Amino acid sequence: MLKKLNSKHIAFCEEYVKNFRNATKAYAMAFKVEETKASTRASASKLLKDELIQKEIRKQEQELTETGLDNGLPDIIKFLLDIIHTDTTDLSYQITTTKTVKKADGSFEDEPVQHIFLKDKKDLTPEQRRVIKDYKETDRGSKVITTYDKQWAIEQLLKIQVMLTNNEGDTDINALISDVFKDFTEEDKKKALENIKK
Repeated sequence: MLKKLNSKHIAFCEEYVKNFRNATKAYAMAFKVEETKASTRASASKLLKDELIQKEIRKQEQELTETGLDNGLPDIIKFLLDIIHTDTTDLSYQITTTKTVKKADGSFEDEPVQHIFLKDKKDLTPEQRRVIKDYKETDRGSKVITTYDKQWAIEQLLKIQVMLTNNEGDTDINALISDVFKDFTEEDKKKALENIKK
C-alpha cells in the first residue's frame, strides 16, 4: 500500500476519471509509457487496488460531478455526442462515371458506375476528425477510416448520467444527456445498460 500519493499517482487518478475508468490508458498517460504493453496493464491494475488511489479517484469523481461545467465534462460529452451523431457517409464522397456494356440483343448501353472515396483528413471538420479512431492508407493507396464505436459512446454517456444522478451532480448536464436518449429506442438503452453492468 502507498503511504503518500505523488504527482504521477494523482495524474493517474485524474486520467482514470477522464478516460471513463480505463486504468491502462490512465497509467500510460500519467507515467508516460506505452499503452499496449502488458506491463502497463499489470501496473495499472496493481495501482488501482491501492486504498489511497481509490480514495483519490472517489475525490476526483466527486469534484467532477460538483463542478461539471468547469471541469471539462461538456468536452467529454461533446466528444461522445460527436461519435453518436456522425454519419460515416459524411466522411466520404461519391463520383459517378459511366461504363459501356453490351446488352443481350448485341447493342451497347452506358450504365452509371458509383465510386466512393474517403475524404482526406484535411477536408474533414474538427468534429469529424475527432471521431476517427484510426486512419490508414493501404499499399494500394486506398484510405481506410475506423471511427469510435457508437454503442461504446452510448454506454459512456449512460455511465456519466448514472454518476451524475448518484452524486447529485450538475442537473443541466444530466438533462442534456437525458435529452440525447429521448430519441433512442428502449431496446438500445437496455442493450447499453446491460453492457455497462458486465
